[in-house]
Parts: sequence; C-alpha cells; structure tokens
Amino acid sequence: QIVSQGRGKSAAKGKDVFVQIQINTWEHSLINDPTTCLFSIIEEITNELSKIDQTSINLAHAKQTIVTMAKGAASVGALITGGSAEAITQGLNRSPNIKTLRLQLDRAIKQLRESGKSKIVVFIDDLDRLDPPTAVKTLELLSNLFAIEHCVFVIAIDYQVVVKGLVEKYGKPKAENEHEFRSFFDKLIQLPFMMPTQTFEVEDYTKGLLKKISFFSQSELNGMGVGRTLAILDSTVGINPRCIKRLINSLSYLKIIESKALDSET
Repeated sequence: QIVSQGRGKSAAKGKDVFVQIQINTWEHSLINDPTTCLFSIIEEITNELSKIDQTSINLAHAKQTIVTMAKGAASVGALITGGSAEAITQGLNRSPNIKTLRLQLDRAIKQLRESGKSKIVVFIDDLDRLDPPTAVKTLELLSNLFAIEHCVFVIAIDYQVVVKGLVEKYGKPKAENEHEFRSFFDKLIQLPFMMPTQTFEVEDYTKGLLKKISFFSQSELNGMGVGRTLAILDSTVGINPRCIKRLINSLSYLKIIESKALDSET
C-alpha cells in the first residue's frame, strides 16, 4: 500500500520510494486561456519536482524552456482551438521545443532516482471539467512530453469528454468511427480503469446525504422503501456521485431559503 503524505511529497512501499504530485487542471483553466493552460500545468509539475530537488540544474533549465515555449506558443493560435496534433508539433517544433524539454525532464528524473526516489507518480484530476478540445490536447502533450521511464501518470477523465474533444478530427461519433475514437484513447492511456459506479450503494449514499442536511428525518427515510430513491435518481440526475452531490447541495440551499423565509414571517 502506498501511503500518501501530501502534495509533492514521498511515500514508501517496501524499499520503493514514490514521489507523488497532484495537479488540478481545472484551477489552471480558470486563470489561463487554453494555450497558456497547457504550459501552466507542465510548469506546476516541474515546480513540484523542484521542491524535491532544489539543486537540479536540469529542472532549472526545464523551467526556462517552459517559459520560452509558452511565449512562442502565443503566436501559434491553432495550438488548442482547432489545432491538431500536427499543429502542436509544427507550432512547438522550434528551439527550444518539446524534444528539448523532454530531455531536460528525463535527465532530472534520472537524477532523482539516483538520489533514492524510485518513481514519479503524477495524479491529474478534473480534466473532464476543461473544454473537451483543451482536455484532449492536454492529454496529447502530457503523453508526448512525459514518455519517460519511471514517470507514471494517473489521470481521471470521462471517456465521453475525449470523444467530444475529437469530434472535429473524426466527426460525430457513430458505429462506423467508434474504433477511431477508442484507438486514439488507447494510444494515450496504457491501463484504463473504469470506476465501478454501478456497484456502489447509491441508495444508502443518497439517504445518508439527505439525513446529513436534515432534509428528511430518519423515520421518513426508512419509510421510503427499498428502490424508491434509486428510481427517483434514475429518472432525474442519474447515479453519478458528483451529480448526486450537486442535487444534495441544491436541496440544502432550498432548505436554507425556506428557513430564512419562515424566520422573516415570524
């Protein structure tokens, strides 16, 4: 078992030492345009690596390369919006380029291994909250840039976001081109794992949240009967945990408004 010890810190499993980095891509997209968002994500990864080894010359060079590439990318408008993988390659195939940056990062990670760190594990979250084309381009660039030994990426993304991001490239999804969408995804993701949303206790989870916000009493929840809550979810927001949580948040908000209205009346 790998025991997490915080962002950019190390965790141990037997004799192995893992450097863990957590990146929330949504945070980068809020303050950056799509083009800058890519480099902002890469820059954060590099900054987190620098916290582990503040003396790494290769990481210092990588940081400067990222800044230079980001400035150069501003003149390549097709990098994200409407751009293809070829546009990325052509637009960034300048000096310094992706190859230069990958070499610098490769050397830096090898140096980390020599200092006792076994693997770099980067957790990429909230890609499916980005604009689909931006999410796909981010996946492409990360896959190209970090094709480095002992560097593992754990990516959370909805496959349908990838499909939407590839519509311009492959057209609207249909039976005839499903293979192209799946093939593109499989080239980027070596070990897919689907979250088993169908197997978690949806009804118990939802009732627990309803009880937490005091929307129903325990006796009212018990009186709902088995399957009723699930039937309501199936016909409304579905059983995705995030959608259920948003529904509960909305109900909580309505409860607060109702409470304030009653107070004003009295």
